Amino acid sequence: MPGIPVYDIECLNWTYPVAVGLYDGTTYHEFIRQSEEDDPVWRFLLYIQENLKGIKLYAHNAARYDSKFLLAKFQEKKEPVRLEAGLFRLTWLKPRITFEDSSAVLPGKLRDLSEGFGLLHKLDWAHDETDYPWIMAPEALYDFRAYLKRDCLSLSEVMGKYAELLITKLDVVPSLTLALTSVKAFDKGFYQIKKIESNEDFEKPIRAASYGGRNEIYKMYGENLNFYDIRQAYVACYDVPVPIGKMLWTSPNIDRGSLAFARVKIPKELYIGPLPFRLRGESVRSLMFPVGEIAGWWDMVDLRYAVKERGCDYTIVKQLEADEAPILKEFADRMFELRNGAPTEIESRIWKLFGSRLVGKLGQSRWQSRIKATESIEDFTGSIPVDELEEYHEFTEYIHGDRAPYIKPALNMRIRAEARVRHARLLEEALKTGSLYYCDTDSVVTDVDLPIGEGLGDLKLVTKALKGYFIQCKFYGYIRRRTSAGGIIYDLLHQVSSGFRDFKLSEEDFEKLLRGELETEGTVMSFTNWKDILKKAEVKRLYKTRTAKSAMSFRNRRRIDQNTFPLEMQKVGEEYRLVT
Repeated sequence: MPGIPVYDIECLNWTYPVAVGLYDGTTYHEFIRQSEEDDPVWRFLLYIQENLKGIKLYAHNAARYDSKFLLAKFQEKKEPVRLEAGLFRLTWLKPRITFEDSSAVLPGKLRDLSEGFGLLHKLDWAHDETDYPWIMAPEALYDFRAYLKRDCLSLSEVMGKYAELLITKLDVVPSLTLALTSVKAFDKGFYQIKKIESNEDFEKPIRAASYGGRNEIYKMYGENLNFYDIRQAYVACYDVPVPIGKMLWTSPNIDRGSLAFARVKIPKELYIGPLPFRLRGESVRSLMFPVGEIAGWWDMVDLRYAVKERGCDYTIVKQLEADEAPILKEFADRMFELRNGAPTEIESRIWKLFGSRLVGKLGQSRWQSRIKATESIEDFTGSIPVDELEEYHEFTEYIHGDRAPYIKPALNMRIRAEARVRHARLLEEALKTGSLYYCDTDSVVTDVDLPIGEGLGDLKLVTKALKGYFIQCKFYGYIRRRTSAGGIIYDLLHQVSSGFRDFKLSEEDFEKLLRGELETEGTVMSFTNWKDILKKAEVKRLYKTRTAKSAMSFRNRRRIDQNTFPLEMQKVGEEYRLVT
């Protein structure tokens, strides 16, 4: 049986291509640079243009690496291409050859995927030993070529195994992304998407009532802490009824309806604000959970929780209602069954992702970016040139109706609301007997022992910590006590720092950050994005400097010493403003 066609580009210093490997489904080919004047990328492209017209090729992490070299080469050679989803899919128009990123279809490191599936694993190669092939020692060149070939064959086997798994379990094949594959599986085997109303006429209020998860710091320092996660927080909420019918205006009623615009008074003594709220144009995070007076659109799940469980006063100004049904439950049960019955950890992870990506895809924005070659554009209205020669233009367009069959934002709105409410109840439960320190969308950090379980939506104890330093949302450190193989007990600092991963801080650094004394600067290397490549027709490294700022940089709660409290809102005239 033919394999999945793949390719892989290897470089000197990550920027100068020296080899391209190609597995066309039956035979492996390689294109090794023979001299400085030689161009292995172009030789590879000429070969597939001549011999493999209409083929689809995968490369792992292509959007961040391989596709950038292809795009630069197409720009240099004046070859028209079409870009989709950034660089996740690149189509060479003349020979109709498509290059896709396998990491969008199946996220994870190739080594982990191949080993997880029990297939050919990647070989080791020290990339700092890559050199011009014609001056590499024969032994080194042999190892380099073996590494390149194994990368191609490993990826082909991984994608083949993944496709076999999807066909066997769900009767679908991989699409451009895992999320798209998930929604197609749902449509084919569980509930037809076309039966769900898109309610595009009510897109604005539905989007206004759709909020992200809670991410808050409550106490900036704590000891003897428990770190909990909710098991598949969103998938666990697939058991609730979701809006599937046509939205209609209805009489205000807290006990029914799908979403509403309301004015709400939240008791100022509440420690955990019950309702999400966006405040723009002020020095706060865009999403917060305040107390005081606010107004906005909310899913009725959010609003009922605030009124019936948290004692908020309310006035519903206008309300929308649609027929609702728990159409996602069967899909969630199947994903949970597949995950629990998976023979390997990698398969278990796949089914976990399959479940969680469904509602994300259903909630995708209708405003989407398109990149088109100049020669394929009839109307340039609203376009922006993205390269110096104006050979490519970017359009931002609103995708209507049948062109966006999988966009059903009311389902995303409902699942997010239900997940926030269940999360808030867990936070309240911890507060009854102890203290809260931090939370993210599906996590709770507390000094309380909470009940744990193995089911969907149950809490899982991730770790225990002797100390925790919570500096900013998504930036914290904690100390765990470990025992070495030799029986030596020692303390280990773990750092969680989204956006600051390049800084390895000590416990002393975290103590200084608590006091607002430390500013850390460093250099990060990353590739230019596809727009930069179009502008310069080259791939190079970009040096950026980032700063880990003091703890005062988070603004979704009010800080007093090392404790925080909800921000307060008030109505001033017809506006709702932050109380300062």
